This record gives sequence, structure tokens and C-alpha cells, in this order.
Amino acid sequence: MQVHGASAAANTRPGQPVRSCESLTALRFPDGTTVTSASQTTTTPVICNVELLVPQNIHMRVSLPVATWNGRFQGVGGGGFDGSVPDTESAAKAGYAAAGSDSGHTADSSDASWAWSPTGMNASLINDFLSRALHETTVKGKAVTQAFYGKSPTLWYGILPGASFARLAATARGDGVPTPLASGWFTYWLAKDPSFDWHSLTLANFTQYFDQSRQEWGPVVGTDDPDLSAFRAAGGKLLLWHGLADQLIPSQGTIRYYEQVTAAMGGRAKTEQFARLFTATGVGHCRGGSGAAPADPLAALVKWVEHGKAPTTLRAENGSMSRPLCRWPAVARYDGHGSTNDAAAAPAASDALSVSAGTDHGKMTVKPHVFDLGFHRGAGDANRTRALLDRQAIVPLWSLPRAVGLETTPVQFRAWGSNPGKATAGPATPAGIRVGRRSTGPHFRAVWMR
Repeated sequence: MQVHGASAAANTRPGQPVRSCESLTALRFPDGTTVTSASQTTTTPVICNVELLVPQNIHMRVSLPVATWNGRFQGVGGGGFDGSVPDTESAAKAGYAAAGSDSGHTADSSDASWAWSPTGMNASLINDFLSRALHETTVKGKAVTQAFYGKSPTLWYGILPGASFARLAATARGDGVPTPLASGWFTYWLAKDPSFDWHSLTLANFTQYFDQSRQEWGPVVGTDDPDLSAFRAAGGKLLLWHGLADQLIPSQGTIRYYEQVTAAMGGRAKTEQFARLFTATGVGHCRGGSGAAPADPLAALVKWVEHGKAPTTLRAENGSMSRPLCRWPAVARYDGHGSTNDAAAAPAASDALSVSAGTDHGKMTVKPHVFDLGFHRGAGDANRTRALLDRQAIVPLWSLPRAVGLETTPVQFRAWGSNPGKATAGPATPAGIRVGRRSTGPHFRAVWMR
């Protein structure tokens, strides 16, 4: 879009502005967006904070590092029902040009009343909240960034470590009282009645409200389209992580969505070229809990995009505890050496391969090696298929097809080894690893043929 008042001077390096912070108040936008203020902080590093008002009522801020810009742009998200501009200075101090908005209304992040009125739902505010504010913040944020530095930024989304999470989630409660987010959704978006009493919920009408929520708001709010072909074609990279102890958003929903993406985008191997999911055991919503949360997932995303290094693990921390988070469905396994609080003691790569007893409930530790799986269709008719498992995981045998890219079919499964009666494994070789246990219970068909 055209920005009147922007300088066309060339920038010789990412962190060098081509104009003063205060001069950004002269920017003009065709849609009537105004710059209400532009001023520098007295902190180190120095940040230029630019406040804008996008018609009709979207308040946003762009924070620009004056001397330490890394050439990138970060869209900073909010939480709950939004209602205030999030912290953008933390991202700017880390070198990013950063922008965020109040999503088009002013309220506490747990307050959903703005969406309702006695004459009906506030469609324009809802539209701002769900999509328009994000779009306008991105467009205006990039324009202000280009005006300040004289060059376009690279676009990023994310939240940096150290940023305030106070607004990103309602506090979970253990006294049987629903969180403000949940009660607000029922009151103003479903019942559409400020006097709604959540105590009146029964199993029957809860189910009715649930169905209403999906039917009425799914097409408007839903973000579960698994077709990410346009995103992939544009060169996008997606790094997802979810705490398995999330008290607000069930992690299984994210896992199911990723499975749908995998199916829609051509299978695991093709999907992992641009989208990867990591799960964090014991971690709550965004963070918290007994588990370790990713320390710097945005840095991993930058390495993936700019250097082609796709993350196989994410370092996770919780105080003195560190863990490697393996990409789903893999999990880390303690190797028996060192502290259990040290990520190095739960490696994501090992030459070991083990299978425990039991056909339906046995567990296999899958390592990043190529190894041979045997598929026996009948007496004297054995096919050996090579499958590349570039992950470490402990998976039940009945879920092995999902883990390695196999599909169920009435074919017996057998893993060959030197000692079929024990849970042992042969040595790692270029040709592969031979599993040392037999199982005729699960039934699989190979997707990757030799």
C-alpha cells in the first residue's frame, strides 16, 4: 500500500534508520489511519514506539529498535478476548520491529461483553477481533517499519521468551468454577444474555450449547482448515507446540488438527518439510505446570526459514530442569546416565532399539536410523520393507503405523532379529537396525515400498 511521507532512501544495514522517530507522525495512510504519537524510550536499547489508530477503533503500536534492528518483523499476539495492546517492547529489545493491537475494542482480556448488545451481536467488532485487526496491524506495522528503516522487513509471528503471559490465558481454577473465558463465551456468544447463570448448565443443555457453538461460530471463528497448500507454496514454515497439561485448550485438538494437515498435505514426510508439531509433557496453557516448556521456539523457526535447519528437537526448560522436546509423536527417553533434569540425559538420538513384551501394549523405542521391518503376508511370502524413522519415540505397537507412516490392513507384522524371543536389538549399520522381537498381533501395510 502507499504510505505518504515515507522516505525512499536506501538502508545500508538492518539496524540503521533513515529518519527520526518523531518524523513518523507525518505518515499518512489512504484509509485514514493516523499516527497519534511517536517517541523514543530512554532505555537501552533505545526503542521508537509508534502509536496508531486504525478506523474505526483499532489501537495498535509498532516498536522499532533504533540501533539494533535485525531486519525482521514480529507480530505480537494477545490472549483471551484481547482488549488492550500487548507488550511489543520485549520483542523490539530482542531486535525485532514488532507490532500488536487491542483487536478493535477496549476491555479486559477475559471480558466478552463487548461482542453483545441488546439489539444483537456487534458484527463489526467481532470482525475486527477475529481477522481485520490482525490484517491491519500487519499491513500498517510493515509500512511503518519500512518508513523508518527504508527497507521492507521479513514477516514473523510469535512471542519471545520473557514476554508477559498475563493476558494470554485466563487463570485455571480448581474449585469447579469455570474460567472467565468459558463463562463469557456462554453468556454473551451463546446464550446472548447478560443474566445467564452458569449454574443452570446441565449435561443436556451443555451439549446443545456445544453444538450451537460449532454451528454458529465454527465458520466464523474456526481455524481448523487443514489445507495449507497456499502457505506451503509461499515458502511458509509452521512450528506448533502444545502443553499436554493445557487446562484451557485440549492438546488432543491440536494433535488431531496436525493429523488432518498431514493427511491433506500428502503424508508425514511432505508435511514435515514445512510444518512440525512438538508436545510438552506436564506443561499448562502457554507455560506453567510441572513440565518443561520450549525455551526459544521462535529462534528455531528463524533457523529453519533462514538457514534450512528444520528442528528435530526443541530445548525446553522449567527452572533448573531441561528437556528435549521431540517432534510429535516422538518422546524423549532417559538414557540412564546423568541427572534426570538435564536435557543431555534424554537424547533424541541413540543406537538403541528395544521392544517390550506384549503385542497390543508393547512399546518400541524408535531411533533416527533406517531399519528393516518385515511384513509377512503368508507362509513363505515375506516382504522386507525399508522405512526411514528420523525420530526417537516410544510408541505402543498398535500405534506404530501412525508413527512410521504405515496404514492398517489385514497383514501380519513381524520384526526380524537374531533372537526373536527377547526384547533385544541388533547393531546399527548403514543397512539398518534389526529388531530382535517377533510380534504377530498387529496388522500393517507398508506405505514406503523398497
